[in-house]
Amino acid sequence: MVLSALAMLTVSQSGFTPLFNGRNLDGWTAKIAGYEAGDNFADTFRVQDGKIVVSYYGYGGDFKNRFGHLFYKEEFSAYILRLEYRFVGTQCPGGPGWAYKNSGIMFHGQSPQSMGKDQALPVSAEFQFLGADDGQKRASGKL
Repeated sequence: MVLSALAMLTVSQSGFTPLFNGRNLDGWTAKIAGYEAGDNFADTFRVQDGKIVVSYYGYGGDFKNRFGHLFYKEEFSAYILRLEYRFVGTQCPGGPGWAYKNSGIMFHGQSPQSMGKDQALPVSAEFQFLGADDGQKRASGKL
């Protein structure tokens, strides 16, 4: 998944405040199942051409349920998210079928530091993105 133009708006603000600077992942913490918070195993999350790119290609062809999440440094209670996303590439070998072109924005969840080392998913609410192949229809935007 590629994320760009990630921004938020709190109720008390008059404009959008960027959460992503377009250059690096300063202010963000990676948490990948099987690794401690902050260990961005295999460069899963990186910045390319001003976008956050999520890639499992460095996993050596064996996914092993190493789901990854990226957490922002601040907590918010009232906000509007505005972002662009798209799916590129192919499914990671060994990735579960239900996770094919499956991503999302998890919010109102636990911190990466409170997750267990082997915990695959944070406890949270998620706005889900589901990609489709040519000729295929998949509902997206599930909550």
